[in-house]
Amino acid sequence: MSRPSPRLSVVTITYNDAAGLRATLDSLQPLWQAWPPAEWEHVVVDGSPDVDRPLLSDLPEGWPLLSLERPPRGVAHAFNHALTAARGRYIWFLNGGDRLRRLDALARAVAILEDEVGLDLVCGGAYLTRHGAPLYPTAPRRRFVANILGRSWMYHQAVIYRRTSLARIGAFSTSYRATADYDYHIRCYVAGLRGRFIRDVLVDYDMTGGSNDVATVFDELKRIQRSHRRELPAWVNGVNEVVRSIEYRRIQLLRTVSATPLGTGLRSVWTTLNRRVRASLARRP
Repeated sequence: MSRPSPRLSVVTITYNDAAGLRATLDSLQPLWQAWPPAEWEHVVVDGSPDVDRPLLSDLPEGWPLLSLERPPRGVAHAFNHALTAARGRYIWFLNGGDRLRRLDALARAVAILEDEVGLDLVCGGAYLTRHGAPLYPTAPRRRFVANILGRSWMYHQAVIYRRTSLARIGAFSTSYRATADYDYHIRCYVAGLRGRFIRDVLVDYDMTGGSNDVATVFDELKRIQRSHRRELPAWVNGVNEVVRSIEYRRIQLLRTVSATPLGTGLRSVWTTLNRRVRASLARRP
């Protein structure tokens, strides 16, 4: 007799980062304490079992763990493997190093999907961090199309997906090392999936990883956008070219300035100001 499907599958991809995995597991303790194990499952795709197995073995008895040991072939491969095993009605990708920030935000996102059967995903905000240090909070734009203009303005760590909707879209593309989620969200938009975009900050997103190499990211963004040109409206294609170019130059300039003595001195001031402004924007209804 098959077991009933849980409400939520939390998918964690981890590779050679015991500290990051520990941070993720610790952040899920409130979920473990609040939700019965039958209501959620934790699917861990482990590319370095010798490193991570001791942490997983120390989880509390009854933790709804499904550990999948797989050779590391990239995040998209790992996502696809997890999706073949996940049983939850809703899917949440929370990779090693990323952390649940607010249990109430997660519960609200799931409740929205349960109440509105025509919705395919709910996207909240993410608080960006690097090397454990907080940077600033972000919030998605109100409309789906606005979140894919030029670059990604939504973070997959802050998205709860309906599993049947993901099945409509298919597998994540393994052609992109850093931005497979952006390609996936464009495909979701083209397919007509419906999203709700909320201001709740759901997750701490760890930006320490290699997927944040600027040249790689923007090269992939260009490839993705041009691969979907025939499917997207002409105005979206035009905006993509302009915004992507501006964002690339802006980020490169900021990184160049930050490496100078002047930039070093201004960094803390800029970080504080940026954090306050973004926090204020994230609180707007």
